[in-house]
Amino acid sequence: MRNISNEDAEFIFKLKEDSAKTSPLFISTSTKVSFNLKNKQPYNRAVVSLGFGKWTEVSIKNIADDLDSFEIKHAIDSILLTSEEQIVKYFFDRRKGTFKSRIEILVH
Repeated sequence: MRNISNEDAEFIFKLKEDSAKTSPLFISTSTKVSFNLKNKQPYNRAVVSLGFGKWTEVSIKNIADDLDSFEIKHAIDSILLTSEEQIVKYFFDRRKGTFKSRIEILVH
């Protein structure tokens, strides 16, 4: 995740209660995982590693199945994805790199 805009941005992953403790995104005791990215380096980037390999539709669906929602809050262009289908499409369309090994989410 990277913020290349002139405003701060917040990336919020809201985990489902029933899958929170088994999800690779469960990195605290909360079902809400939030990343506040500033508009200046080095605080404008967050890297979350969920393993090695490529992001297939199945692997993205596995992550999306753990989520109630994914939200990006930004002064200019905020989004809220609340269905598994929306989240899968959003992440799938942002696969980058050799063998589609990363998902790159940019805020402009």
